[in-house]
Amino acid sequence: MRKRKTSKGTIVLAAGGTGGHIFPAQALAEYLLEQGYQPVLICDDRSKPFLQGALLKIPHHQILSQRLTGSLPHKVCGITKLMFGLFKVRAFMKKQRPQLVIGFGGYPSFPALAAAYMLGIKSIISEQNAVLGWVNRLVSSVVQKICVTFPDTRGIKQKYRSKMVITGTPVRKEIINCKGSKPVSKAKKFRILVIGGSQGARIFSEIIPPAIALLPEALQKKISITQQARPEYLEGTLAEFKKCQAQVHVEPFFININKLISDADLVICRAGASSIAEVATIGKATILVPYAIAVDNHQFYNALNLVSEHAAIMITEKHFKPRELARVLEDLMTTPEKLKELRKNIGKFSQADALKKLGKIVEECVMHT
Repeated sequence: MRKRKTSKGTIVLAAGGTGGHIFPAQALAEYLLEQGYQPVLICDDRSKPFLQGALLKIPHHQILSQRLTGSLPHKVCGITKLMFGLFKVRAFMKKQRPQLVIGFGGYPSFPALAAAYMLGIKSIISEQNAVLGWVNRLVSSVVQKICVTFPDTRGIKQKYRSKMVITGTPVRKEIINCKGSKPVSKAKKFRILVIGGSQGARIFSEIIPPAIALLPEALQKKISITQQARPEYLEGTLAEFKKCQAQVHVEPFFININKLISDADLVICRAGASSIAEVATIGKATILVPYAIAVDNHQFYNALNLVSEHAAIMITEKHFKPRELARVLEDLMTTPEKLKELRKNIGKFSQADALKKLGKIVEECVMHT
């Protein structure tokens, strides 16, 4: 009979409630369980749709959180929620005494990192984007390590750069297992995957169907497109696609994202760090459309890192119009060597080793606790 591993101790993972924060936490949770630790997740109620894999096997505590933007009453409400969250998390951590707290960004990570500082518990932060997020910027003075994806991550004060370690963005095992996979082409179809982040993107529903319709009919018939669309835009997106000759499949959310990316010839997506990490690790030609009002314009800088290495095509929201997208699609579909070059170059940004690198930092911090 196989002996069960004795737990090495509790490690708290704190993350905002979007896929961009939750998926890296999931990847690390899988690693920690394998190493014999007991990870615990702290998040808010937005995380429910994204809790899968290892995150369903571990304890998780939901706290209240809210953006500290907008009107004064809205900001006051947000601060009040964060304070309630801090008291709740502090009480839990005072009782459990975790060995380490790891913040993945987002407002819900602040109470956990603040409580760790108050209780003298070591902590590290993982910044997936090219610009340090608001919470990570706030706590960078008190954490032991600042783990980043991009060497030139903005927003880190010079006096804290000695804490910076380039680990990359952890990706889930199912993504790593698809590294280097070749497209699956049915009836010589050109397979396009459109993913709009964890919640879909309205602009993709508005622009992509008419862009496909602008292509020569012969190219339209070659296309098989799988697109994510928010539930409220689902019917409208399907109606617009009826005006073109492409084979279409539209859903509000995809669970088997690893297979969909693997099967694609081209991915169109936002420039969130997790999306980039997944397409880069699998190795797919990609068109990035940065979210224009992302905090500190971080998606633009994420994309810029790839574009500077000819590893992706970036179309800003200002220029993301049907005619421009149709031009880019026609160019890629008629010049296979350009697709091949994009696939080759994006491999430089693979995050297949990120989990091991972050895991090593975690082990080092725990050992010196």
